[in-house]
Amino acid sequence: MDTLRNYTFLPWLRQGIAAEIPEPDNLGAGGAAPQRAQVPVQFHVGSEAVSKPVELLGPGDVVGIHPAAIVKNRQTAGGPQLKEMDRMLRESTKRVAGQEAWINARRADVSIALGRLDSAFEKLGAGR
Repeated sequence: MDTLRNYTFLPWLRQGIAAEIPEPDNLGAGGAAPQRAQVPVQFHVGSEAVSKPVELLGPGDVVGIHPAAIVKNRQTAGGPQLKEMDRMLRESTKRVAGQEAWINARRADVSIALGRLDSAFEKLGAGR
């Protein structure tokens, strides 16, 4: 299971009815340990009810962005996602192989031409 897709970060922006709360949002202010919003989660395991508060992660919990996560989640044509990169690399490898075959054929032609030229010069030199 890809844990990266299990996280969604919501901005600490007050919208809608939350914008009407008069108290300022000072989560983490004053040097105290970071505070996190909690959501009560309830579910049943068999016949047993389980209830537990779950802390929500926020933007302050993000310490970096991994490039692989961006590549994995960005789905655009021609973009850096893994499948598109694989396709572009296959096409590029195929093109390079065709160019190498053309270059090798030209090298063989040049080698034959140089052999004929050397032979012609030897005949010219022997005739003097």
